[in-house]
Order: sequence, then structure tokens, then C-alpha cells
Amino acid sequence: MSEMRARLENMPKDIPPPPVTSKDMIHRIRSVMAYLVICYVAVGLFIQNGGVSSNAFQFHPIFMCIVMLVVVPAVLQTIVALQNPKKNPLPKEERVLRHQMAVFFLQVAFAVGFWAVFYHKRANGAAHFTTPHGMMGLLCAVLLSVEVTLGALLRYIIGERSPSRQKIKQLHQYFSMGTIGTCLLCFLGGP
Repeated sequence: MSEMRARLENMPKDIPPPPVTSKDMIHRIRSVMAYLVICYVAVGLFIQNGGVSSNAFQFHPIFMCIVMLVVVPAVLQTIVALQNPKKNPLPKEERVLRHQMAVFFLQVAFAVGFWAVFYHKRANGAAHFTTPHGMMGLLCAVLLSVEVTLGALLRYIIGERSPSRQKIKQLHQYFSMGTIGTCLLCFLGGP
């Protein structure tokens, strides 16, 4: 036991967490409220459909709620951390990695929600993208794809000193705003 304790004491220390501020508490309360809304939607859909059924559509609102209530705020928080390095004690590489991870989770949750409605419509022989909500969702998917591609270019291909970097960075920001705007319109617009 003492050998294990000695190993633990000799391990390098991690970055100490910053003190919890009132902003942090508001963020945590907002996160808990978002999770409660998602649980409410999920339970309501499962009760309405008699449990987890073969109806794939029920996963569309669940995962899109996850996108809008959990993941998009996390992505926005990473953007703020990237733009304000003085307020964030983490190194730039760590902040960029956190942004990448948040966007990855956004893509996964969005893809599952998009797949659910696409599969449901295909299985029932219904037409795709015929409502304003559906067309806005398709636009959101296209904008998200372009935004992620531009971000990958910035991260892995275009060097820090490249003359085109600033233009691509600006395009990435514009597509990011477009993606969030169309996601919000879809979320508020409903079916």
C-alpha cells in the first residue's frame, strides 16, 4: 500500500483547476437543466411509443436536443476560450483540442439525429426535405460539413504563416455562424 502511495505522490501534477466562479455555477445549472429537458423528451417519446421501438424517428428529437442544448453551448464555450487566451490558463493546443472534441461530438449527435429522420422517412416511403424544417436541416448539414472541412484545413493542412490562412479562418467563422443560426431556426421551428 505504501508503495502505491509513493508512486501516486511522485506522479506529475496536472494543471490545477481554476476556482469555481458564479459564471461556472450558471453554466453548471444550465447544463443540468439541459439534461433534464433531454431526459423529459426521451422518456416522453419512449412512453408514447411503448418503449424503445423499431420507430427510429424517436431518436431524431432526442439527439437534436442533445445537439442544441448540450453540444452547441460546449462548442461556443470552446470558441470563447480560443478567442480569450488571457482568461483561460490552458495552453493554446489544449484549447484547440477541446474545440475539436466538442465539434466531433456535435457531428456525431447531429449525424445520429439526421440519420433517424432520414431512415424513418425512407422506411415509410415519405418524401425527404419537403418542409421548411427539413430543408433548413439539410442546409444545416451542408453548412456543418463545410465548416468542419475548413476547420480541418486550418488544423492540419494550412500552416500558421500561410497567406490564405486568415481568409480560410474567416470563412470558417462565417460558416460556423451560419450553422448555429440554421440549427437554431430548425430547433425553434419544429416539424
